[in-house]
Amino acid sequence: MTDAWLLVKRDLYYMPDGMGYTGIRDHAGRYSEAEAKKHAHDAGKNGNSVTMVRLSEAPEFSKGCWDDVARAHLSRQRDQMKSALFQVVRHWNEFGPEHGFEETIHMAERVLREQQ
Repeated sequence: MTDAWLLVKRDLYYMPDGMGYTGIRDHAGRYSEAEAKKHAHDAGKNGNSVTMVRLSEAPEFSKGCWDDVARAHLSRQRDQMKSALFQVVRHWNEFGPEHGFEETIHMAERVLREQQ
């Protein structure tokens, strides 16, 4: 989807297929503009409006995201990056000089995919 949209209600993003809410952009559902427009509406009697925001303009964490949820997500991202960097360094030390940097990166990526 080239032009993805997110839906926001009560300062939280809709999850994929409207199956709940999340404060984390990475976990939010992606919608086409036409699909997002079908769901978006102004506040009715209950005051719960649904707005749409372009994925490229959405903050990583919505206004309604709890701080501990955001911190946990950032910690997981940090750990994943640390693991990825470790794999690159390990493969570079073992294979790099003979195989070159790009092949070393591909080897590290392969190991990381297997770990997931």
